[in-house]
Amino acid sequence: MNNKRDLMISLLDQYKRNPDQFSDRQAEKIAMMAKSLGLHFPKESKPFRKFAFDAIDTALLGLMPNSLRPISRGQSVFGESDADRMAGSVGSLLGIAGTGGLALANAPRVGRVLGRGYGKAKTYDYAGKYNQAKDRITGVRDNVLSRTKDFRDSFNAGRGKDLSSMNRGEYTDFYSRGF
Repeated sequence: MNNKRDLMISLLDQYKRNPDQFSDRQAEKIAMMAKSLGLHFPKESKPFRKFAFDAIDTALLGLMPNSLRPISRGQSVFGESDADRMAGSVGSLLGIAGTGGLALANAPRVGRVLGRGYGKAKTYDYAGKYNQAKDRITGVRDNVLSRTKDFRDSFNAGRGKDLSSMNRGEYTDFYSRGF
């Protein structure tokens, strides 16, 4: 046991002196072995890359694939460093602010572009179809609500007199009358 720990300590010293001589895969294996023996593994930190990725990804409303997000060595075993986590959070906040600011600053321009692209006639046509669909849905909703009220009233007036949540397990004549 002591021999294994000594070998791991020497491997970690070698990694600390020159981490570039190890591939990412080898570094992850070294991190897993270090964690199993309770040793400290020097995690790599990429705060600027993570800040930039999170800012751009948030500004693009999440369109960038997460496979492009930078991954530090040892992150899968020990988690992100505090600097990486903070940089990613600040980048996300900046992306949100940037997207919202652009949307507010260019609202008239965006409206003109949409108006030019679709034309006023199509816009009114879409609005008319929307209103028709809304009226249909409202009519169906009102019909269902009135039927539910009628059913509830008839149930309370007749068959459900003897049935309540307090009579669980007791005999009621509701079940004996049938449907």
